[in-house]
Amino acid sequence: MKTTIRDIMHRKDRIWVLLLSIIVLLPNIYFSVAGDNATGSIFRTIIFLLGGFFLFLTPFLLFKARTLFLIYGLFVCLSPFEIIHIYLNKTTISSGYILAILGTDWHESIEVLSAIKFFILCFLLIDVVYFYIVFAKIENTYLIRKIKTRFFYFLAAIFILFIGILSIYLSQKYYYIDEKEKDRLWTETTSSFKSKLCEIYPYNLILRTHEAILMGKDINSLSRELAHFTFSAKRNRQLNEKEVYVFVIGETARYGNFSINGYKRETSPLLSEIENVVSYSNVYSGANLTRLSLPIILTRVSAQNYDQYAKEKTFVDAFKEATFKTCWIANQSAENSFIQRIAMDADDNFLTVSNAETHAWDEQLWEAFDQILSREEEKVFIVLHTLGSHAQYNFRYPEAFEVFKPASLNNAFSYSFFSLKNKELLVNSYDNAILYTDYFLANTIKKLDSLNCNSYLMYVSDHGENLFDTEDNLSGHGGRIYSDYDFHVPFFVWYSDEYKNNYPEKVDAIIKNKDKKLSANNIFYSVLDMADIDFPGFIKEKSVASTALIEDSVRYVLTADIECKIFEE
Repeated sequence: MKTTIRDIMHRKDRIWVLLLSIIVLLPNIYFSVAGDNATGSIFRTIIFLLGGFFLFLTPFLLFKARTLFLIYGLFVCLSPFEIIHIYLNKTTISSGYILAILGTDWHESIEVLSAIKFFILCFLLIDVVYFYIVFAKIENTYLIRKIKTRFFYFLAAIFILFIGILSIYLSQKYYYIDEKEKDRLWTETTSSFKSKLCEIYPYNLILRTHEAILMGKDINSLSRELAHFTFSAKRNRQLNEKEVYVFVIGETARYGNFSINGYKRETSPLLSEIENVVSYSNVYSGANLTRLSLPIILTRVSAQNYDQYAKEKTFVDAFKEATFKTCWIANQSAENSFIQRIAMDADDNFLTVSNAETHAWDEQLWEAFDQILSREEEKVFIVLHTLGSHAQYNFRYPEAFEVFKPASLNNAFSYSFFSLKNKELLVNSYDNAILYTDYFLANTIKKLDSLNCNSYLMYVSDHGENLFDTEDNLSGHGGRIYSDYDFHVPFFVWYSDEYKNNYPEKVDAIIKNKDKKLSANNIFYSVLDMADIDFPGFIKEKSVASTALIEDSVRYVLTADIECKIFEE
């Protein structure tokens, strides 16, 4: 017997159900218009909205209409947070953002709410209308009343879910082309599926809240364990003048793709023109994954004792002990509990919620950076954590930086693009991202230089990237099979003229050490030594600013499986 619309829904309920559905799905509708998702094709936008509507309808197979709309009512009340987040960041809510909301005191909350009171009043009106319709117009019956019809809808849901996961799997398999990588494919597929689900309201709010709770527990655990840890850091010599030191964490940048390092393309013309910039030629990362390399950069641990990274603090904490005002400004890793702990313990933190799937440009960090520079503090240490040239490469820079063409990838990205046939596109878009990194670093240096104070900027990338350079055509990073391109990273030091006058011996050492065989293990000591910070057990022989620097005889790296290996060059 043919199913009619009357089998699915009572006629008098249809208009009310449609109106309630639109209210529940307002965040998805807004995201399709104003979010980063809006830069895609109309087809992708339609698929996104239909997918959200389909996921919204599926629970009606199990719940009666009024009951489920009351449950959805909770998410209607919370939807302003999602919409505000999309407005500010062009992407859906993150666990880091939720954690920040949970940690905000009432005074800060009232201040923020007062600034958007008209918006809040509008949503309060929408809430009133929503709950009036639910109680006055919706019968507490099943929308799909026939059991047989509900069963067929359930099968359709399973089929669509299968197709969705299969399409992601087929897309990811282009990236994991080596047989030894295949066992990671399912993990990456499920992770990618979860990230897609985290774009759809209200499922994303449930998943991100769960992540935020787990992350909060991790941060509290880290904070408790480190509560009594101290470096006993102090200055060797106090300068009676303003000091501003900046450390920039790069992302997925290759040493060889900067023209300042000899690359054939002009990818770093601005850095090449700035005085007092020293580029190190032989620095290698400690790991080829961000989550593994960051602790090696920020703490004293190496690939050989990596399991100790959570048992002591970072150079940011050492600066704070030495009476510097500390600030963490980040364009990524807001959901990394290790980074969150550092940022929360800093005097100021500005963590955006950008990720690899958004059009996030690092210059957005300058707003907070300029704010910090404009203050009257005399001793300041700032960390800028950038997205750099992370895939998707073409998402990392504004259109004005699309110099090497073709590179647009149709203003989209998929891991299916990681194929040898697209090498030209990938290299071009990657080099454009490096060109933008040059712009970001050069202008950050100019901001510092304009202060006419004792300052330096240090930049290092967390790891490198493969772009089909090897015999086995490796691409990306983080694989069990790796190459020199995974680990050889750019490392720049810039110092002001005032710094040179105050620390001539350190500047001489910085220049003389630029071609020595170094690794991420040197970063911790170099950052502190350049600021003339010392503590018991400090190893001068690991600082690039020391004439006593001893270069590496053997390089140890951490693989994606957290195995320590000797890196064979």
